Amino acid sequence: MPLAEVRMSIEHGGKQGGEMEGATMRAEIGDRVVVAGCRAGERERTCRVFGIWDLSGEPPYLVRWDDCGDEEAFSPGPHACLVNVEQSGL
Repeated sequence: MPLAEVRMSIEHGGKQGGEMEGATMRAEIGDRVVVAGCRAGERERTCRVFGIWDLSGEPPYLVRWDDCGDEEAFSPGPHACLVNVEQSGL
C-alpha cells in the first residue's frame, strides 16, 4: 500500500497517540503503528503489534518493526498513530 494511502487511513481511521488529552491508544493484535520522523531527514517507521500485555489494549505492545524485523516492547509516544487493521484494510 502506498504511503499516501497509509496516511489517509491514519487520518480517517487511525488513533493518534497525542490526539486528545488523557487519551490512550488501544491496540489489537495485527494493528499497525506508524511513527513519524521527529527531525529533518528522519524517516517514518512502521511496526505491527503481535502481542498485548494489558487486556484493555493499552501500551506497552510487543511489536515487530517492518524495516529491520526486530521485536521489542514498545510504548508509542505523541508522534505515533495506531492504524486498526480491520478499518484500514492493511
